[in-house]
Amino acid sequence: MVSRRKFLELGAAAAALASMAKVTPALAAKPATRNGTTLPFVRHEEFLMGGKDFSYLRGVEKKALPSACWQCVSRCPIIGYQEGGRLTKIEGQPNSIRSLGKICSKSQAGINQLYDPDRILHPMRRVGQRGEGKWKRISWDEALGELAGRMQKLRDDGTPEKFMFHYGRLQGGTSKLVHNFLAAYGTGTIGNHTSLCEGGKWTAQELTWGGHYDNWDFDNTS
Repeated sequence: MVSRRKFLELGAAAAALASMAKVTPALAAKPATRNGTTLPFVRHEEFLMGGKDFSYLRGVEKKALPSACWQCVSRCPIIGYQEGGRLTKIEGQPNSIRSLGKICSKSQAGINQLYDPDRILHPMRRVGQRGEGKWKRISWDEALGELAGRMQKLRDDGTPEKFMFHYGRLQGGTSKLVHNFLAAYGTGTIGNHTSLCEGGKWTAQELTWGGHYDNWDFDNTS
């Protein structure tokens, strides 16, 4: 006699097998393509794994797009998965000899740069006291005009160094453009993501070991 527990276990297993029989053809589909070219970075067996080009739970085909993570300076190879033109998942590049297909939680959270509801999408002017959290949306023309006026006043007063430009990770020739502009304006007061991202690490290493270990020790190199 089959117990009630055993009966439920057998029923669940049968249901799972039946559902797999339906999705197996989709899992065996040809590798994803981009602009008519087969993507070379995904091995065939990767298409049989959950979270890849096919969702076991929702039965949705995904589009795989190769890229690199910009959440830190490591630039780990990644694959972004789109569903209906929307990025839904970031995973590691399975053929990467550096990351071996793995990525950290910070990399996976990179999707929030696109869809986090708290992203600032427009210029904002503070309308309350500092710390009150009161802001008003303004146009780009208003923001640029106000910024230009304040920068001009600093130059007229002979104190252009009071203007500080802080930026994140710049791509391509943008960094050179920014530095050339600030040099022409008359300030070298520049801050970037390292001021926040690695500043604490550098300080801790210097206090602990007497130096930032990521720097080459040329003085003691023969």
